[in-house]
Amino acid sequence: MAPSGMRGQASAIYLFVVNLIGLGLGPSAVAAATDFIFKDDHAVRYSLLLVESLAHLAAATLLWAGIKPFLASLDRLKQWNAANA
Repeated sequence: MAPSGMRGQASAIYLFVVNLIGLGLGPSAVAAATDFIFKDDHAVRYSLLLVESLAHLAAATLLWAGIKPFLASLDRLKQWNAANA
């Protein structure tokens, strides 16, 4: 949906944010869950399961919440392309 001149920048920003969250927040969340929720150094597997499950639930919720605005934006793009063709 990004204009041709902005696709590279949009992709770069997307990858930056995904890596920032995934590499910055992910390991810290697993460590925090291990230390503060399970309070056992041998419970890393359960911390991974918990953090992964919560992350997938959050991702599904955000995708569900964003589908209506995305479809509206896609309709506006189609109208704009039809008007400028």
